[in-house]
Amino acid sequence: FRAYAKKAGGDPRKRGAPAKTAEERAAHKFFLGVLNAKPEELPPMSKEERERGRELASTYNKRMFRRHNEDEIIINTRAVLHRSSVQALPEELRAEAMEPDTRPFPLYRQPARWTPPIKEKGKTTIEEDS
Repeated sequence: FRAYAKKAGGDPRKRGAPAKTAEERAAHKFFLGVLNAKPEELPPMSKEERERGRELASTYNKRMFRRHNEDEIIINTRAVLHRSSVQALPEELRAEAMEPDTRPFPLYRQPARWTPPIKEKGKTTIEEDS
């Protein structure tokens, strides 16, 4: 089994086919540049700026924890209400309600979004099509 062994006459450091087109070579050069990029030097900050940044980060962290806890409370409340509503059903309906729904999700339905649709998005005019 010589799958990982050095092939006769080949360079073991070369992997993959060489880029054939100019676009492939440009993309390869771009990705190598991204991988070998040096991190940017941050400008020096004064003590007041560091304290302000620390205060903002702490406030953000507290608010995000609060939002997370509120979301967890909502989800748990819905789960408790769901279980209690299933228990309130008659026995024959309860057995049917407890079966998991394994049907595929309808492809024609749009997924839920947190923002309303953007009015101009998706509309084209005659000038744009030609």
